[in-house]
Amino acid sequence: MTGPPTPPITSAIEIEDAARAANAAEAPAVALGTPAQAVAPFRKSFALLAELAAQGKFQELVQEAEVADLNTMHDNEVERFLVTVPLVLGYLILDDAAPAINAIMRLPDNLKNEQIAQVLFRLCASVSERKYQNVYVRAQEVHKAIQSTTIPEVDFAMIVNGLLSSFVEAFRSNTLVLLSKGYSSIPLVSAQIYLGCSSEQVVSAAAQNKWKYDEDTHLLSPVLITVAGKGAPTNQSSITTLSMVVNSNLE
Repeated sequence: MTGPPTPPITSAIEIEDAARAANAAEAPAVALGTPAQAVAPFRKSFALLAELAAQGKFQELVQEAEVADLNTMHDNEVERFLVTVPLVLGYLILDDAAPAINAIMRLPDNLKNEQIAQVLFRLCASVSERKYQNVYVRAQEVHKAIQSTTIPEVDFAMIVNGLLSSFVEAFRSNTLVLLSKGYSSIPLVSAQIYLGCSSEQVVSAAAQNKWKYDEDTHLLSPVLITVAGKGAPTNQSSITTLSMVVNSNLE
């Protein structure tokens, strides 16, 4: 079983190069019908957000993006996505879907109808509802929408796809931690659904997060941890966490 495709990984070096280009490049030609004074604040904010993304400072990124978005919340130009898209993905990287959804909902109606806003909303909804398999499909939809965007900003697609890749990686890592608290072992095929990737990728990710894979039984198991003073090892299982994982996937 092979999971749905995920956005291509963008290296840290590529993101840093793109961030420098966003700061250094001269202003591109403004789209017809878009007032230059309306575009300028979004371009300035995007340059800062690109730098923060390159440095992996996602908490600072959402703080700066929130200020920029709220200061321009009455603007209905498409260039507003230079701030809103990094803001939404920044919140998702931090595993905080509620303010990400709020950022989309406060867009003016004409921007809510744009494809990028719609696919971002579907991604946020899947994350919020913990529809694990859907999350990776929605992420791919965002990737495709970014590729076809008409926003005339240097390296907008590269920066956003870098944030999207960071989100997918963070979501998988958080999911694996959650599974380790809820399962003593899990079939490889089930892990593929939760993590949205191939069996080889699952085994690799599991090894990085201190899980072991039994090739005979095709089971993944979190490595048992000995609690100081207790003597006996534990896998820190939680029936409540297990129910949350299973039920959210079946609804």
